[in-house]
Amino acid sequence: MEATTTTVPVTELKKLIFSIAKQELPICIRYRSLGQLWYPNFLRVIDVQESKRILFHDQTRNKIVSLPDLSMIIQFELDGRFNSLEPNCHYQVADSLFFNDQ
Repeated sequence: MEATTTTVPVTELKKLIFSIAKQELPICIRYRSLGQLWYPNFLRVIDVQESKRILFHDQTRNKIVSLPDLSMIIQFELDGRFNSLEPNCHYQVADSLFFNDQ
C-alpha cells in the first residue's frame, strides 16, 4: 500500500509533538529533515525542551536522538492514529503562512 501525502501546518506538528510527550502516548514518529533522507526508524518522543530541542528514543538502535529545532522537520509519519492523523501516511510540513494565503 502506498503512503499518501497531506500538508500539515508547523503549528499542528508542534501541538502533536507536545501532546505525545506530555501525555506519554505510545505513538512514535519518523521524520525527514531538510536536505536529509527519512530517519530509518520510528522514534518515541521523550522530551521537548525550552530551547525547542526535541529528544527522541530510537528503540531499534537503543539510542537518544536530538533534534535542535522542530522547524527542521519537513515531512513526518506516525506509527499510530492521533486525532485526525492516520498511521503510515506521509505528512508534509508547511509554514503556517502557507495556510493563511489559501
